[in-house]
Amino acid sequence: RPTGEGESIDEMLAAHTEWWKDFWLRCWVDLNDPLLERYYYGAQYVHGCSIDLGGRVVPGLAGGWITNDAPIWGGTYTMNYNGESPFWGLASSNRGEWLLPYARVCLDYIQPGRALAKRLDTKGIVMPVMIGPWGIPDNDDALGQKSNASMAALSLIWHYESTRDRKFLEEILYPYLRELMDFWEDNLELDESGRYIIIGSARERNPGDLNPSEDLAYVRRILDVMIPASRELGRDGDRRDAWLDYQARLSDYPVANEDGNFCFKEAENRMKISHHGVGDNVCALNAVYPGGGIDHDPSGKGKIIARNTLRYLKSWNQANSFTRVFP
Repeated sequence: RPTGEGESIDEMLAAHTEWWKDFWLRCWVDLNDPLLERYYYGAQYVHGCSIDLGGRVVPGLAGGWITNDAPIWGGTYTMNYNGESPFWGLASSNRGEWLLPYARVCLDYIQPGRALAKRLDTKGIVMPVMIGPWGIPDNDDALGQKSNASMAALSLIWHYESTRDRKFLEEILYPYLRELMDFWEDNLELDESGRYIIIGSARERNPGDLNPSEDLAYVRRILDVMIPASRELGRDGDRRDAWLDYQARLSDYPVANEDGNFCFKEAENRMKISHHGVGDNVCALNAVYPGGGIDHDPSGKGKIIARNTLRYLKSWNQANSFTRVFP
């Protein structure tokens, strides 16, 4: 915590203790699993130690404390899941304030994102796989992935939904999501069957995919927020009918049959569930979490398909998958 000028050691210690007391009393869990609880509390502790609530920088891929001049992956934000995932649990654990510096990282990238979108002959913003703080691009390569900037928005959405903070909606969430809708309006196409599709995208090492499942989930999630928010704020009324049409006719999530069980797969054009098969990164489940693609499925079929996919992939020990498998 910031120290006040002229504070005694006892005063600083008392303030320090009170700060951490408030931090821990915001939320606690009892999982009946000591190992998972250690991870939960350890991860929350790292956030409390390493995030400046008034800042515009958050820990990157190399963690909160850089101890050498050549951190792994450059210490950047890797925005096709690793850069976003440390913040996914903050809203649900009543620690949304620790999301605000991350939100500023996203806002700071709007101008470079517009420039990259222009170079790629599209609208809105495009976020490459790796970015730095203060809007600094680590490189301009999005690897054909259209969903990075949209995945980045999920934590912002959760923060708003848990707080209903109108100022946050007006100044941070809506402007950022509006950039995403500019992009998706230019990248959703009607096919001959009358459904909206996403073409030429990529999901994990395969450029040119049709309907990556996570892209579909993120578009749905953004629309679920933008349509009521546009009414509440009195903005973009002329675009709302188009957004409602996207919502109604967006493609279903792609599935495949594996050993008699339906599983989600990474993209509609793929034959395999996942690029490398059993044990692979669980990108086939990104539509489920963090995408929320089956959150409001009244039939329960989505949960069955998600469990089938999880059992098929057996990715419990795949390092990149931890934050998506265990939740």
